[in-house]
Amino acid sequence: MRFISDKGGCMGFEHDIMRKRIYERSGIVMCDASYLELLQSEWSPKFEQLMRNRLVMGAIRHGRLHDPDKPKYDRIGYMRAKLDDLERRQKPENLVDISNTSMVMFEEDFGGVCDEFEDDGHIHTMIKR
Repeated sequence: MRFISDKGGCMGFEHDIMRKRIYERSGIVMCDASYLELLQSEWSPKFEQLMRNRLVMGAIRHGRLHDPDKPKYDRIGYMRAKLDDLERRQKPENLVDISNTSMVMFEEDFGGVCDEFEDDGHIHTMIKR
């Protein structure tokens, strides 16, 4: 990564400046933060700690990550039940359980590999009305 100044006096990492120009030309509204700022701001250490605590307890109860002798679980059914419970009772622990189950499923069922991401049609940006 190179830190540069462009002709307009904009300073930053080269990829940040190029990304900003591409987005401006496409009419896409972009966050003004740099990649490094986003790495710091777009995370929750508290949530991560809760995830880790629950993962440790899960390893004790159900078996460690990648343990070939661990029973097979209906992870999708479990996540659906947790999502339903979240909607009914608004318990944030369900978010932690869904996240952990997603991570375990990613590692054990998909081998920790995700080569492509399909455009989801901006589902993640839908505004609740």
